[in-house]
Amino acid sequence: MKKNKAMLLCIVACAVHMHAWAQTNSDSLARVKDSIRTVTITATRSNKNIMDVGRDVTVIGPEQIKNSPCNTIAELLSQQAGIYIIGAGQNPGAIQSLFLRGADENHTAIMIDGVPINDPSSADGAIDISQLSLADVEKVEIVRGSHSTLYGSSSIGGVINIITKKKYTPGVHAGISETVGEFGTGTNFFNENAYVNYMAQGGIYAEVGYNRVDDKGLDAAVDTLKHPLAYQQNVHNNMDRGDFFSKLGYRTNGLNAFVEYRNYNQSFSFPEGAFSPANNYFGYLNRNLYIGHIGWDVTPAFHLQYIGSYSNMHRRYIQDSTSNSDTSKFFQSQYYTSSNTTNEIQASYDIKTTKLTIGVGSNYEKMSSNTNFGENTFYPSGGYSYAFSDTSNVPGPHQTISDAFIQADINGATFAPELKAFSILLGSRLSSISGFGNNVSYEINPYVKIDKNSTLYFSYSTGFNAPALYQLYGPDDMPGDPISLANNSLKPETSNSYEIGIKHRVSNVYFTLSWYNTVVTNYIDYVYLWTKNKPVDSLNYLDFLGDSYLNVGKETTKGLEMNIAVKLNAKVSVNANISILSSSLSYSSSSIDTTHTHGNQVQLFNGGDFLSQGNGSVQNTGLLRRPGTMVNVTITYDPIPKLALSAQIRYVGSHTDAQYAPTLGPYGADAYTNLPDYTLLDLYARYQLYKGLSATLRIENVFNTNYYEILGYSTLGRSIYFNISYAF
Repeated sequence: MKKNKAMLLCIVACAVHMHAWAQTNSDSLARVKDSIRTVTITATRSNKNIMDVGRDVTVIGPEQIKNSPCNTIAELLSQQAGIYIIGAGQNPGAIQSLFLRGADENHTAIMIDGVPINDPSSADGAIDISQLSLADVEKVEIVRGSHSTLYGSSSIGGVINIITKKKYTPGVHAGISETVGEFGTGTNFFNENAYVNYMAQGGIYAEVGYNRVDDKGLDAAVDTLKHPLAYQQNVHNNMDRGDFFSKLGYRTNGLNAFVEYRNYNQSFSFPEGAFSPANNYFGYLNRNLYIGHIGWDVTPAFHLQYIGSYSNMHRRYIQDSTSNSDTSKFFQSQYYTSSNTTNEIQASYDIKTTKLTIGVGSNYEKMSSNTNFGENTFYPSGGYSYAFSDTSNVPGPHQTISDAFIQADINGATFAPELKAFSILLGSRLSSISGFGNNVSYEINPYVKIDKNSTLYFSYSTGFNAPALYQLYGPDDMPGDPISLANNSLKPETSNSYEIGIKHRVSNVYFTLSWYNTVVTNYIDYVYLWTKNKPVDSLNYLDFLGDSYLNVGKETTKGLEMNIAVKLNAKVSVNANISILSSSLSYSSSSIDTTHTHGNQVQLFNGGDFLSQGNGSVQNTGLLRRPGTMVNVTITYDPIPKLALSAQIRYVGSHTDAQYAPTLGPYGADAYTNLPDYTLLDLYARYQLYKGLSATLRIENVFNTNYYEILGYSTLGRSIYFNISYAF
């Protein structure tokens, strides 16, 4: 750890030195084109320079994406400050969960073209990031910190908006690319992407394209009890994914309208389970997404916008070992469907140096599910058989959130010219959540331009996260459980967030530093329930009353983030970021809804503590799977105009995971386990062969470092990918 801390201090010192060097050489650097994108839409729902936004914002622009060596959205996002994605370093197609500033995966709003793309049928409503490809992506905007005022539920940690291509030029344009690679013995990776678009002189435009990924992967399971940190190269889990996208629109002066359709489908086999086998286990997924958008500049100062969407998703998992020759026969099928409909109208008006934005909208989501299970096991002394079938305990469980919001971005010049450097952003949202009533979120965000190159800001904001449909109405109760897994009396999680930061930009240097603190109350967690009439050490299996979701306490995350981007000269640029996170969960028996639990004992699944037997409060420091320290450094060198070379170093600090321990209570629970830190090196080269034709080579995890994202599942070793692409 001393070595890692020394490396961290060295990187900080180097970043500060580069910043100071660039300031003293700004005249020469000014001649070099600035490669840092400056305009954001997501942060304020309007085009605005990031230096004029009082929040920590990152914009990954078209050129950065085009020249990026990344194969996936997850790889691209993992390079950004404050973002850690579980699954990004595992087999292609592995479930990927995104944590922004330590917030839970369902506390960050993920959007495509301003439309939320959560999964109402998942356990917590969060989207699996592996479903998203880089095909047709023009830019990605990341707004860190609570943004419920503008985006409602699920935006406690921040907002990530994936913006597809909209800037077309007249004529026909097309592109095609192929990526091949391997990431272990016997593995292979193929990724094809093709598109064609057309724009007429009159403003009509259209695009259609397809992206496909096919791989033969590693058996990701590792027996960490016998072979810690050992790769198992038995090729087992395979994945086939297709992503079809199309768009039809019309753009003229002051008007841009389009309809968009995307289809995502994937079939895959699961790896052998961590610590236990998962033979003959397959999954299938299909998602359709429809988006409609109309933007109209009624006058230069008055703008109207409508965004609507509809999506549906079907997921199916099948595990069948009935054909096995061993003594245990097992069958399980799970089928989930969900749909999501959104509609929103927004109006914005510029009043001198003040911008006023108001809007109304609704989000309707529903789900259904079916589970079939059967087991037949024989032992020398006898055997047993067991089967059940279950569906959602409420027909078509659904939820509607209706919103109205207002935001005013007020510059001091509105009141007096000498106050021009000062601004304040004020906003509020009223949300009506079916089954819960109303929630009010608001933000206060003053910021000041110290000079034309520096901005100091502070923000205080509140947020909320509505419980997922699965938590409210979900199935999967074992027959005979007296207390249901679903809990339709759950309260929405609410948050309070503070942030203070500074941005500085001079010539080809962009620097940000921010500190934040977020507290989430009414925190929802998964628990076991036990009879109230026995001491804990006397409980046995007959005292188990089922599992459930409860509001059990509060989550606290706070941290420090730094970004620096430097164009040292015409050939060399450096991008670096550092994230330091401190987090904790504090549970309290006073938070428990005894109406749902009937006063019985509550055992936390993570950690195994009992809340109702003398432990009025239990605090677990360090949230699962969230590193305390992360560092990313990318150095790019362009020795000649057609060649680009880059090296990326990624350091991830130690973090905790959970491993099942049978000694934690009669049923056992997940015990906290520390995972070691790790450092990865990736190398990348891109060469333009001819106009429109380029080739790239990428080597990931150059030193074949062994590391863990999730205990029990191996990550990819040294990997190599080659891509060739052509566009006109």
